Amino acid sequence: MTGTLSDLEVALRSFARAPLETVVGVVTVALGMGAVTTLFSVVDAVWLESLPYPEPDRLAAIKQRDVHEQAVGMSYLNFTDLRGQARSFARLSAFCFPFKASRSRPESCPESW
Repeated sequence: MTGTLSDLEVALRSFARAPLETVVGVVTVALGMGAVTTLFSVVDAVWLESLPYPEPDRLAAIKQRDVHEQAVGMSYLNFTDLRGQARSFARLSAFCFPFKASRSRPESCPESW
């Protein structure tokens, strides 16, 4: 126990002799801890938490592809045809991301979806 107390006393004296280095060290450790905490929070929310749906492992994404095998947006009419003809799925839902086609004329998702 006396060895630990003397080590602590030496550490405190060296911190007092070099306050700038002490502040830099404490700030560096604090920033590192904050970065690790933030990273873990993002990983936990994106990969570790399950989706807020019953049976999230049964969700599937259906994408339309062009002749070059690039994913392209699906029109509402194609979606309604797919929903009417699909027999392998209990239900189909669609979503879209609002975007701007140009700065002068913004476009968004149709209200009927």
